[in-house]
Amino acid sequence: MVKKEPVVQSPPKPSGPLNVGGDVSPPQAIYTPGAPYTEQARRAHLQGTVVLAIVIDENGQVKNLQVISKPLGLGLDESAIQTVGNWRFKPATFRGMPVQVRVNVKVNFHLQN
Repeated sequence: MVKKEPVVQSPPKPSGPLNVGGDVSPPQAIYTPGAPYTEQARRAHLQGTVVLAIVIDENGQVKNLQVISKPLGLGLDESAIQTVGNWRFKPATFRGMPVQVRVNVKVNFHLQN
């Protein structure tokens, strides 16, 4: 008689972006350069923070960027989106498996004296 080993199934991989917490570990930043000032914003001495809602996928790439703060204008919101879109992360994990997560990030624009 042949003895059959029980088949161990891994839990299904979650679909869609998850929120960090519990069994979901946060992504780790690898490459996050600062966003450049636009010349127009610099001349206007415009300062502030752009908050973006983003999804970091299973490969550590940024997707689905959306400004969720009050827009700063003069090209700074676009500069933040362009720059954060190029950021790279070590992906978040769920039970050791890379997963996509939803996070908010802040991009600060402050002029140096």
